[in-house]
Amino acid sequence: MLDDTGSTGDYAVDSTPDALSVSEITVQLRRRLGWYGLEGLTLRTLARQRDGHFLAELSVGDETIYRELIDGWTGRVRQREMVWPDSVAREIRAA
Repeated sequence: MLDDTGSTGDYAVDSTPDALSVSEITVQLRRRLGWYGLEGLTLRTLARQRDGHFLAELSVGDETIYRELIDGWTGRVRQREMVWPDSVAREIRAA
């Protein structure tokens, strides 16, 4: 089934006027997590999903360390997940 953007992929651009923009979600995320100016910490992914939620991933280098699923209309966090970077997981398994 095609959405209104003509895409069949997992992500689609939401044209709903009440939906929050990517930049609004980014600013809220940065304020809430307090990561302005933290060296090496970057916003790897911020994508709007078909259901109107945003998936945001924070990373250090190439490794994701934190994920949030954010409601695209209210800006409320629906789900949070700390992610063990691969390097840390390898050290734990080796111990």
